[in-house]
Amino acid sequence: MLSVKPYTKTWKEPGNYNSCLSGVIWVVQLIIFYASAYLEKAEQGDTLERIEQYCGQFLKQDTETPMGEILGWRLLLFTVSKEVVGPHQAQWDVDEKVLTYRDVDLHIDHVPRLLLSDFQQAQYLLLPRMHSKPLRDSFLEITADDARAWRGKAIERYEAVADEFLKRLLVLIHMSSSQPLRESELFSVTWRNT
Repeated sequence: MLSVKPYTKTWKEPGNYNSCLSGVIWVVQLIIFYASAYLEKAEQGDTLERIEQYCGQFLKQDTETPMGEILGWRLLLFTVSKEVVGPHQAQWDVDEKVLTYRDVDLHIDHVPRLLLSDFQQAQYLLLPRMHSKPLRDSFLEITADDARAWRGKAIERYEAVADEFLKRLLVLIHMSSSQPLRESELFSVTWRNT
């Protein structure tokens, strides 16, 4: 696991994890160079042309290949590590009955109530707004010249409700997945999906 510090068993900061990805990329570049030089020695093409071909095929961040994913994550981590990413991490106690995040303790017995409460609040926020006709009427107004215009206040209210819904969804996803919250992961998700 390249993302875990072996001595503390905690997640690496994005900047530190980036060096691991850089190492993997460097090794792949060496393999491509070696294979290209070997093929030229066997009189099966020019080294530089072969390198260009392999790099175009495997080392592009916008391709759906393992190396494309690694290159994309590396760029993302460079960006995230330059921003303020908190080092805080939630931890379970020895008996795995209490989850502590900063100064807040969450007992395992309280998790079902927390999940149910957030689910009900998310449902309340989402369901009344699902009908298309009330949505259209609340967001659009007809002006004097029979044109349509956006209602600014309605859009602001919608954005506030959407933010509240996403907060509830975040708790539901991360608390029901049975692993402790990791602040750095949450910030990278927020960064990627602004």
